[in-house]
Amino acid sequence: MVSVHKTAFDAYVAAQEKIINDLKTRLSSLEAKYSDLLETNATLSNKISELEGKEVSSSPKLFSDLFKRKKPNTEENNILNAMRIEQKQEDKKSKNVVIFGTKFTEDTNVDKNLVKEISECIGFDPSKVKYIKRFKRKSNEVESTPLLVELEDKENKAEMLKLAKELRNDRRFDKIYINPDLTFAERELNKSLVALRNELNRNNDSSTTGYRYVLPDNSNETQTASKNTTNTKHTNKSSISAKRKSVTKQNELNSQHYSYLSFWYTNATSLENKIHLLESEVADEDPDFLLISETWFKETSVANLIGYTLFRKDRGTRGGGVCIFVKTSLKASEVVYPELKDDTIEHIWCALQIGCERILIGCFYRPPNYSKQENTRINSLIIEASNLVSKGCFNDLIIFGDFNYPAIKWTEKMYPEINPFDHHSQIFLNVVYDCFLSQMVENHTFQTSDGETTNTLDLILTSYPQRITDLAHKPPLGNSSRGHHILTLKYLASKSTEKSFDNRKFNYQRGKYDLFSNKLNSVDWEVVFDSKDVNTCYNLFVDMYHTLCHEFIPKKKLSHKHNLPWLTQMTKRLIREKKNLWFKYLASKKNTELLRKFKEAKKIVEKSIKEDLCRFETDLIKRSKTNPKLFYSYVNSKTNVKTHIRTLIDSDGQNVTDPFEICQILNKQFESVFNKSDETVIPPMEARTNKSLSIDPNLVFSVSNVAKVLSDLNENKSMGSDEINPTVLKRNAIAFSTPISILFIKSFQSSEVPNLWREANVTPLFKKGSRLSAKNYRPVSLTSIVCKIMEKLLKKPIMEYLLTNNLISSRQHGFMENKSCITNLLEILDFLTEAMNIGLPVDMFYLDFAKAFDSLLHKRLLFKLNKHGFDYKIIGWLRAFLSNRRQRVVMGNSMSEWVDVTSGVPQGSVLGPVLFIIFINDLVDLIKSPCELFADDTKFGEILDEPSKHILLQETLNKVSEWTRLWVIALNEDKCKVLHFGHENPHYKYTLNGIEIKDSDGERDLGIFFNCNLKWSTHINACVNKANSTLGLIKRTFKYHNAETISRLYKAFVRPQLEYVVQVKMPTLKKDIKTIESVQRRATKLVPHFRNLGYHQRLEKLNLTTLEARRIRGDLIQMFKFSKGFDKINWFNPVIFKNDSLNGLRQCPRSHQLTIERQLVKNCEQRHNFFVNRISSIWNRLPKDIVESNTINVFKNKLDKLNLTSYHNNAKTSNSSISYFDKSTNQKQYGKIRNNNIIPDLIFNFDYKNDLIHEKVNDFYCEIEETNISEMIYYEEII
Repeated sequence: MVSVHKTAFDAYVAAQEKIINDLKTRLSSLEAKYSDLLETNATLSNKISELEGKEVSSSPKLFSDLFKRKKPNTEENNILNAMRIEQKQEDKKSKNVVIFGTKFTEDTNVDKNLVKEISECIGFDPSKVKYIKRFKRKSNEVESTPLLVELEDKENKAEMLKLAKELRNDRRFDKIYINPDLTFAERELNKSLVALRNELNRNNDSSTTGYRYVLPDNSNETQTASKNTTNTKHTNKSSISAKRKSVTKQNELNSQHYSYLSFWYTNATSLENKIHLLESEVADEDPDFLLISETWFKETSVANLIGYTLFRKDRGTRGGGVCIFVKTSLKASEVVYPELKDDTIEHIWCALQIGCERILIGCFYRPPNYSKQENTRINSLIIEASNLVSKGCFNDLIIFGDFNYPAIKWTEKMYPEINPFDHHSQIFLNVVYDCFLSQMVENHTFQTSDGETTNTLDLILTSYPQRITDLAHKPPLGNSSRGHHILTLKYLASKSTEKSFDNRKFNYQRGKYDLFSNKLNSVDWEVVFDSKDVNTCYNLFVDMYHTLCHEFIPKKKLSHKHNLPWLTQMTKRLIREKKNLWFKYLASKKNTELLRKFKEAKKIVEKSIKEDLCRFETDLIKRSKTNPKLFYSYVNSKTNVKTHIRTLIDSDGQNVTDPFEICQILNKQFESVFNKSDETVIPPMEARTNKSLSIDPNLVFSVSNVAKVLSDLNENKSMGSDEINPTVLKRNAIAFSTPISILFIKSFQSSEVPNLWREANVTPLFKKGSRLSAKNYRPVSLTSIVCKIMEKLLKKPIMEYLLTNNLISSRQHGFMENKSCITNLLEILDFLTEAMNIGLPVDMFYLDFAKAFDSLLHKRLLFKLNKHGFDYKIIGWLRAFLSNRRQRVVMGNSMSEWVDVTSGVPQGSVLGPVLFIIFINDLVDLIKSPCELFADDTKFGEILDEPSKHILLQETLNKVSEWTRLWVIALNEDKCKVLHFGHENPHYKYTLNGIEIKDSDGERDLGIFFNCNLKWSTHINACVNKANSTLGLIKRTFKYHNAETISRLYKAFVRPQLEYVVQVKMPTLKKDIKTIESVQRRATKLVPHFRNLGYHQRLEKLNLTTLEARRIRGDLIQMFKFSKGFDKINWFNPVIFKNDSLNGLRQCPRSHQLTIERQLVKNCEQRHNFFVNRISSIWNRLPKDIVESNTINVFKNKLDKLNLTSYHNNAKTSNSSISYFDKSTNQKQYGKIRNNNIIPDLIFNFDYKNDLIHEKVNDFYCEIEETNISEMIYYEEII
């Protein structure tokens, strides 16, 4: 006897009773409507009889005895002639469409151009237009007449009518519409239908009935659409044209409250190798859910689909695994109910919230060899899921999966048989019926290699079978004919109640910019802007911009269907042909010829997909060099983890999921960092200069300067709150330059800034830590593009003034000309290594300012600008630029309220960094010790050669603390650290604002990890790990690894990670060198055809060099930049060139003028391998014409023609001279290296034979510390 859960049974009985009651109510309603219709029919029949004035004739029907008479009568002849005329007209007009709403003209060329523009607007091929004719107008007062267009065939007519709806998206053609060319009878019928519709609507009150009557919608013929938002009542065309018996009413319940979701399921048997085939299936069918068993995913598998959220559970070993893909537009989340958790079973659950319903969706894979215990667990999970539905946690349950019960024979409307009998199958069947679930799959789902289907292994279980329709079987995924069928179905669910947004956006690449520019040039901007304030002028400018965008730039609809960018129309057609062959094969009862054609089509489709994908990836890689966003966007589309902010924790510790509330929480967090201190008292400050900066706005903001900046704009930048796109500005640079120049001059002279320039849309960017905390996000502001152009033009004279008058400290490297991260790090490393060389300890402080850019006060900043010599006009404009700003957080279609920005410089602006370095500039005056700045990143230290030095450092810290108090900018004491360098460092303790500064063994400085022994192994390992991750990402993301693809990707995205500031972190240990080189070895093996070649052969075929040679090249380029003044470096231990040496380096006629002197280093590996010391040997050997190059690019080109590896090896064994200090004479001497000894050049004036020289120079040479001469590769060569 089958046991039934009472709760489940009661729920089932209640559901059945509800269905019966609903049917009774609907039956009563239909009976009442039927009675009303009979009465209406009788009334209409009486009216027709009255109008005709006579009884219906009882004469024989027309054509009834035609075969007897063999000749039609007069009335029959008239009917036949009318039919022939109608058919002739229909044939003639079958290829025609009529365009209404166009202006009358007698010029046929104008009409042809108009039809061509309309065709291009809707995406129709103008070459398919065969003939154009303009209808004559009845009188001269008529302004527009229809335009008849004949097309090549009926298919073209259907295509044009289908695309005609796009006209409403273009403001040029929004009053033009396209209809089919109708025959006389069709026009008369249409008139009668319109008249009847109008009469019915006059007698119908839609406000009370809730509906109105409209003409039947035929999407294949017309583009007519009702714009009324009330419910509609459709008329039946045939009944109206005949006797107008009744009018059919649309089912309001289904149209308003329900919609169909599409599901797609299969057992993939290794999806990772078929992911591109799955993408093509998705692009063609666009399902809402994809459920897949036997995914065979590994931890590193790239399995994401564009536009879908992935829930997956992997087996961990080979085989198995299940996953669910859900469209990102749907609210779906993974189920975390403890009742449904079982790590031993391959299953995954997700919950869909749609409308007022919650639906539980599951996917299972049950291997055939499951034990009794594992089968019991699966059955228990199904029971628990059903119980959750019974308890009201979910409204419905639907389960997909490969359950592997071949013994169960599922048949339509019959209890399934189990043959041969299997105990596990019987238990499973009992569970299905105990839970009152229906199994929807009735046909076999597994297909053998010969095309025959056997066994129903894949099942679909649901609580409400009435909701499932259109269940279909499709061929297996992949090229093999053997496998599991793809199952597709439609599921009736509640409609989502979310607010819909405009899903159209401008297609800037297809804009008609010639017409755009002509329209702009026709405007007299001087007159438009005359006697108006800046804000009004800019609003007029923005209005004109948006008006012209609507007029000359078409819009494209953002479909919810996520099309694959790489799938061509030809491949889509082949996919459809393949599916048609499959359905023909099924309908033909397994015709072998059709099966053969289907298999051939399947191979052709797979080949076409591969070619499309390969072509797309190659093109994307080429374009990514100039626009890296393309690469990262493609990679992100393939990653499994999406970074959407779905949930945040509010101040009360509650989880918030509403998008608007999330925006509000983030905006409140970003607002909290603003400084709201009193600015009434500003500390005194001495003037930095007696000079003044003033600019001529007519010169700085001239039309030519504005046009140049506009033409150089990056089209990939994001828009600000004024929604002005850089693509439009760039492609109309000349036309826009005049109004923008007038605006800039007007703004500067009046010290006013448009309100739209003060507004910023903020995007939250995750830093690190928990994604649920708003504190772990930082704001990225998107400001007006036009404002940035004015900032850029204003920045140039400001920077020229600051640099010419040396107003910015030479220790500031951030955002400064001839300065960079490399110059900053080389200066600090020069100081630290020299201290280590002389054996003295160093204490180095790393200071961290809390929200420095966001917290500086505006009045104090403007006061400092005045002390730097800025005149009142510039300060006035900057005051307007900084004050009254506001921001909001924008995420997709959700946005927060505006909040005021009371402090800080706008991040994302052009002038923001410049203003900040001016503000922090005087901090360097307080620090007498060696210090370096990069914007707000500040570090300083001192050599502890005297006991009092640590006291000096503490006093400096106190001065810095006082400076931050006076200028109201806070330090983050917890993040401020001190590093103690040197073996005998006393490790003094220091305080900042009364808080002890924490000691640190290492700190990350501008992307480089500095530790106290200045060894780079830790940082190199981190770089290698990051580069390997990127390499793995490339391997998983890109399907085809040819030589060109791998070479481009490696050079653009992997190698730069290994070579970042390599001049600072040059590896010297063999293990580090091999570790770095291993990344390139691994990269070159990604090309399948190169894997069996040697490393150097692979490099040659990929046109690469070893990373060691690249590092030498980088060192030489950096030395060239320094020697030519392209980079400015303040060395702690100055570099001595040949012309600067007091003693004069011995010259060789072939040596160049920039020969450098190498420092002799003993007992200090860090100083020995410092940049200047290691590069001197090969630098001094460079040919004169290379070193004397005028530009960096010329130097690089000449350098690349040298074999740097060979050059480098020659430098190791050359007869080199080095400089050293002779303690016996207290003078600098020169000598050569022999057998780990330095031999003075004085001795080389005598005969020299092998090692006998040692007997003559015992008093002169000095030992080189335990270093084999062959390993000393960086000694300086003088001659």
